[in-house]
Amino acid sequence: MKALAGPVPTVFRSLVPSKYAPALLAFSTKLFTGFLVGRTTITQRAPGDDRAGGVLVHRCSVLEHSECKGVCMRMCKLPTEK
Repeated sequence: MKALAGPVPTVFRSLVPSKYAPALLAFSTKLFTGFLVGRTTITQRAPGDDRAGGVLVHRCSVLEHSECKGVCMRMCKLPTEK
């Protein structure tokens, strides 16, 4: 996954203050990945935390069409939990 990102993480860290990064990433995820995963909602970062920064995928189209939980685990779930 690091090879796919290229210089984007470094540029992002230098341009966006860390305070706003989670909310901006959540917004851009909703905006740019809707065609791939389906309907998403921006949520709180953690229960009780009023800041935006989480993304809830209601029904993942990739998982639904591939019928392979390994794709979901390796491409989405594990990298985002790190």
